[in-house]
Amino acid sequence: MLPKAEVGQWVPLLDCRRLPKAGGLYVLRCTVNGKLYAGKSMDVQRRAYKHCRPEQFNALVSRAVLAHGAAAFEIMIHCLGEDEPALLVAEIDLIAALASR
Repeated sequence: MLPKAEVGQWVPLLDCRRLPKAGGLYVLRCTVNGKLYAGKSMDVQRRAYKHCRPEQFNALVSRAVLAHGAAAFEIMIHCLGEDEPALLVAEIDLIAALASR
């Protein structure tokens, strides 16, 4: 069995079973072009699984996964938390921080 991913550790998106079934912020990184995508979920493992099998063809991440394949992505847990309003604020801050790079 693979060890669980730690906060701040990059793991292949296809290893989503290593992610916690908990709320939190995450960052996806495309290994082909280096683009970063930030998101929040109340179940990070489930959301990562959905990113591996994109169904929303107009969503930014779904288009990228369809273009490059799920194997070309890594995911990192930025932080964990169950307070959805606080995660929303933190997600906005994370997106701004990533955009300033």
